[in-house]
Amino acid sequence: MTYREAFTELVNGSYFTAVNTAYTSVMGSWWIILLYILTLFIVYIKTRSEGAVAWVGLIGSAFMILKGYLDVTVQPVLYLIAALSLAMLLYKAFSSKE
Repeated sequence: MTYREAFTELVNGSYFTAVNTAYTSVMGSWWIILLYILTLFIVYIKTRSEGAVAWVGLIGSAFMILKGYLDVTVQPVLYLIAALSLAMLLYKAFSSKE
């Protein structure tokens, strides 16, 4: 994907595809990881709940890992996010409520 293809998509009215093409050509799969981490931050800001962030982190990571949506070089970051999300869920479930 190149900037020329992104510009063509922009002219055709496919704004999301144009932005995704432009940033993916520069950053590769890290663009998707950045969007995913920003989504986790937005979920926390809107809900102020660690449990909601953990669920979104676990489900989103599992979806992207199982679908093979990203390159193999970027997948360890998703495994890390999934492990941290699982740890957050287990801590929330089994921590004492003193």
